[in-house]
Amino acid sequence: MQFRMLLALHSPVLLTTVPPRLDGLLHEAACRLAGRWDVEHELPLSFDDEVQGYRASQIIFVSTPEAPAAAAKIPTVSSFDQLERHLVSDPLKRIDEAGGRFLTRLNKYPGYLSPYLVFYGDGDPESCAELIELLDGIGRGHTRGAGSFTVVSVEPDDTAGWQRRSWPGDIDRDLPFDPIASQERLTPCGEVVSVLRPGRVQREVA
Repeated sequence: MQFRMLLALHSPVLLTTVPPRLDGLLHEAACRLAGRWDVEHELPLSFDDEVQGYRASQIIFVSTPEAPAAAAKIPTVSSFDQLERHLVSDPLKRIDEAGGRFLTRLNKYPGYLSPYLVFYGDGDPESCAELIELLDGIGRGHTRGAGSFTVVSVEPDDTAGWQRRSWPGDIDRDLPFDPIASQERLTPCGEVVSVLRPGRVQREVA
């Protein structure tokens, strides 16, 4: 069954180089559920032989006339593991924004905020919703509050929106987007191959 999963977005998404895709998010959730990251888990999505991957779209930002999407550079610490323990107790200790070879620094990543996110897929919508709710956020810095969300609805959809994802680079058919050549995985645990994908920032208006 084809579906449209609508998420309410509560904090900016810091996009990774490869935009998050529904099958990748569900696989991470399945790993957490099983407590194993060393095996490939079965997902409640339909596999498509032509796309050589799951019928699952990449992240799409949804705005409304009252609340348009916004973008900004969001500074975040390069790695919390590098912070010295005394930083917690010494509020006067400065984190160097410029950083250096031996200094923790603040990196600025593109952050995107809209009222909603949407993913399109084909499979078992209820199981997909239950899995994705196990995640604490989407994108870079999700363990520190970025990209937090809640599931609003999962409804049937017949627009084939799941096609807004990466396709094999040698595909011989018209795609529902302006393709960009890239190197990505077509499945969460697959090899990196040549692909044609949509632009990193996909948008819809509700």
